Amino acid sequence: MEERMKKLDQERDEMINVRKHMEEERKQMEARRTKLEKQLDEMQEEQTEMKDKRNVMENELKQLKFEKLIFEEDFETYKALKKKDLQIEKQNEQIDKQNKQIKEQNKQIKEQNNRIDKQDEKVNLQALTNKTKGLSIGKLPQKQNPQQEHKTQGKLQKRLEIGLSKVRYCIKIWKEEHRISKKKRGVKKREFENDLKNFVLEETVENRTMSCQILSNKCKTKFPNSKCSPTTIYRIRKSLNFDYKPPRIRQSLNEIQIAKRLLFALDHKSNKTDWARVLFTDESWVIKKANREYGCLNWIFQQDGARPHTSRKTMDFLNRGCQVMNPWPPNIPDLNPIENLWSIMDRRLKHVNPKNKEEFIDQLINVWESIKWETLENLTLSMDNRINLVIERDGQSINGFF
Repeated sequence: MEERMKKLDQERDEMINVRKHMEEERKQMEARRTKLEKQLDEMQEEQTEMKDKRNVMENELKQLKFEKLIFEEDFETYKALKKKDLQIEKQNEQIDKQNKQIKEQNKQIKEQNNRIDKQDEKVNLQALTNKTKGLSIGKLPQKQNPQQEHKTQGKLQKRLEIGLSKVRYCIKIWKEEHRISKKKRGVKKREFENDLKNFVLEETVENRTMSCQILSNKCKTKFPNSKCSPTTIYRIRKSLNFDYKPPRIRQSLNEIQIAKRLLFALDHKSNKTDWARVLFTDESWVIKKANREYGCLNWIFQQDGARPHTSRKTMDFLNRGCQVMNPWPPNIPDLNPIENLWSIMDRRLKHVNPKNKEEFIDQLINVWESIKWETLENLTLSMDNRINLVIERDGQSINGFF
């Protein structure tokens, strides 16, 4: 019995050891199971992230394909428009040549008309002198009584077939200066004015953007003894029905920039961008520490396409904190409403004469605070019209059209 009891004790001890061993293995298996579950969760998270990235990449690929199609279609239309522009330029050159020929013909006609007018004046003077040749000094009325003088004037009127006032005028001139024809007064002045008008007309037609100051300097070199001020040139131009309009200043754009502008406008028009949420920015100093406050605002951050703005570090930092607008096309100040805001401030600051830096800063703050919120809102909401204008002008500049 004792031996049997010992065996049973041994078997029990073995069973206890086996049980302990099994519990340890079970714990190890549970630990491995939890580890595998964690790995599985991580794999699932990675899988979802990969799916999201894949969806984003697919959307970007679709957008790129769509942009490629739009770009190809627009580039073909742009080529066709370019050909039309070249044809129009050739037609304009032909029209300019015809205009030059017409100007030369008009000049010749004016010279002929001037010659004819001078000849007509000579003929009229000769006719008047021929009509009065029959009258001698003795036959002209001397101091007579009014009835005889009136009879003599009536005879002269019938004989010369001219008006009575003309007869009286001729008799008066003959008594005072012993002549019948008029004095030549202001002929040189009239000839000079005609020459000046013709010169101003030719120069203005050749170069319509020439200022009155430059043209007055040219007139002074052409007519050294004359006093051709800019106001005189302006008056002559106005009499010739020329209206002054300031030139439209536009930035120079190449074909790639025009295509990018057009794609940008088409993209935002198709996506119906809410421009009221866009935060337009420009280069400026930033206060790093003072008045730091976090605000959960649903803004879209806009910046131009300068290299420091589009670097990897900058874009990573911006994407962590806010939503960033698609890359802004190069050379596109006419689309950014903040440029109009700077021009408004510039115009208002021109009327301010600060004495030192502190006064200038104070005046700058006053000018900024004087700008109404409606002005800022109207500038922001004008983006839809700007986008439509860019599309209407096929990516060309909209300066002077807005």
